[in-house]
Amino acid sequence: MREFLFIEREKSKWYYIIEDEDAPMMAWRWTDYAIAYGPFMSFDEAANNFTCFHKMEPFDETVMSNNHYSKLSSHQKEPYVGLMDSASHYD
Repeated sequence: MREFLFIEREKSKWYYIIEDEDAPMMAWRWTDYAIAYGPFMSFDEAANNFTCFHKMEPFDETVMSNNHYSKLSSHQKEPYVGLMDSASHYD
């Protein structure tokens, strides 16, 4: 199963990051082999897009709200920032 994570980077700016289908098994950091999509105006919009294009369902452990994300150190945010800065958007 592919790893994925939903992040509210700023208020009402949601992204999801999903592991590449061709990522090596047991990679040290799955985000090294991932792509981000967004921004979306709500979690629901991001989740609907995710479900539509990736045929998987999000669950609570894969959601990081802005309250949580904003408390991370810059070192903890590092794996996600570059991905979100270059995010794609499905239409």
